[in-house]
Amino acid sequence: MSRPTPTSTRSDWARAVRRLANRSFRDKVGRFLVEGPQSVRELVVHHISGQMKIAPEHTEEHVLELMGKPSKTYLIRFRELFNRLNKETGKRQFLTYYFIAAYPGCDMKDMIKLKAFVSKELRLRPEQVQIFTPAPSTYAALMYWTGVDPFSGNKIFVERDIRKKEKQKGIMK
Repeated sequence: MSRPTPTSTRSDWARAVRRLANRSFRDKVGRFLVEGPQSVRELVVHHISGQMKIAPEHTEEHVLELMGKPSKTYLIRFRELFNRLNKETGKRQFLTYYFIAAYPGCDMKDMIKLKAFVSKELRLRPEQVQIFTPAPSTYAALMYWTGVDPFSGNKIFVERDIRKKEKQKGIMK
């Protein structure tokens, strides 16, 4: 299939995205949904029933880097696109956010900066904040137990005191 520019919801590209939304079709052709503004439009128009939960988890660059996540500028751009598409399509949908406290490399100052960003930039009071729990066989667990970034070899701060972890979480309330 040629890859036309996604100029409207009637384009070949948009039709292909809608077909890929069907799981049996995806399995048959061995493809997945595409990325980009047109796929977000598909989500907004056809697949969200009021709210969409996303997991930026943090906003401080060094913590995001340890998480293997992109910069917070991607979060801002996604939110702007989501809001614009909702306005264009006449939908009244919103985003809910999931954040993590006490991730390896995250200290109280990072949580204060996260709270400031969430309050000022996202203009919300987060409802879903979880204290980091190491899961087996993950880089995050490796960082938690060793206090070392496995990619750089640098030592990183790891909060181990449960009361201080709760304080990090409490900053977001």
